[in-house]
Amino acid sequence: MSDFISENWVAIISLIVAVFGGAPGIISIVNYFRDKSKLHFYIQHTITGSMSDSVTKTKRVFILFSGILSNKGSNPVLPAHFHLKLKEFKNVEFSRAPIIQSEYLGPIHVIHIQNPQQRDFNVLPLSVDRYHPLHGHFMFSSDKVPLEELTKDSKKRKYELRYADVSGKMKTCKIVDRSFSIDDQPVSFPKLGISIVPLKTHI
Repeated sequence: MSDFISENWVAIISLIVAVFGGAPGIISIVNYFRDKSKLHFYIQHTITGSMSDSVTKTKRVFILFSGILSNKGSNPVLPAHFHLKLKEFKNVEFSRAPIIQSEYLGPIHVIHIQNPQQRDFNVLPLSVDRYHPLHGHFMFSSDKVPLEELTKDSKKRKYELRYADVSGKMKTCKIVDRSFSIDDQPVSFPKLGISIVPLKTHI
């Protein structure tokens, strides 16, 4: 509730004004909600796996999302950094991880990424407006969650993606899961710069 109030206090005040101010006040609040930035991430593919930390050499699990970042509002969004939580692991916040490899291995698929640093939402300076959705990837990792737990019931998983804007204010990026199913044949998605190969056919 406190997050809702802090993010929408202008709208709440405008609503009060609208009640007493008639049509002009109502128009102003409609315009406010229409123009307000609304960041969405449409997941096209998710792969989970494990990797070694390049510094500590400890094992970490990772989640690699490929998808489209878009803004439904009229005002551009300049996210400074993103944070990921999984609702079944409430006390674990996954760390941002740079995508430094062009290939990542999951339980049943291998994903190949073209120019990964040029599509890494956690690294690139971003500006997202209504007319220019961005195609790319997020990677997050943790050493607090076993890989077996991370891959179990993955289709039912609920993600919470939040970001800090340039002022440091935390906001929610709505996640829409539009993951495509991968059969036994390799498939590629040029706009995302990825190709996915079933593990049994990977050489």
